[in-house]
Amino acid sequence: MVDTDELAKRNAGFADGGSFANLKLMPSGSLTVIGCVDPRVDPSDVLGLKLGEAAVIRNVGGRVTTATLRTLGMLSKVVQARTGGPGPVDNHYAVLHHTDCGITDLAAFPELLVEYFDVPAGDLDAKAVTDPVAAVPPVRVEA
Repeated sequence: MVDTDELAKRNAGFADGGSFANLKLMPSGSLTVIGCVDPRVDPSDVLGLKLGEAAVIRNVGGRVTTATLRTLGMLSKVVQARTGGPGPVDNHYAVLHHTDCGITDLAAFPELLVEYFDVPAGDLDAKAVTDPVAAVPPVRVEA
């Protein structure tokens, strides 16, 4: 286990390195990644993202939930406050699921998943908790 002293030391090294000094608050691209909290699948590593290139939101299963939508709404307001305008209109979202995800183990706890997804029990199957491919059907929206 990494203790707080080690984390503070690592953070000091990061801060002293200045790797973020020229980065802006908003990502350099128009990408937001929604990924899983599983430590084996860090979205930056999986997608080869550089620091500052994308916004990353992580939750259990890498799912778009009511809480995720609230976070996206708040991020939109941060952009508005920072830029004085609505921000980019050409936003891209990547939902990153993976195999052997712990959310599949939660299929045995439908009451927990109903609460997590904020859906009626009858709609839970549509979340495809045990199938990471079916959970994210390909969709392209043109404005």
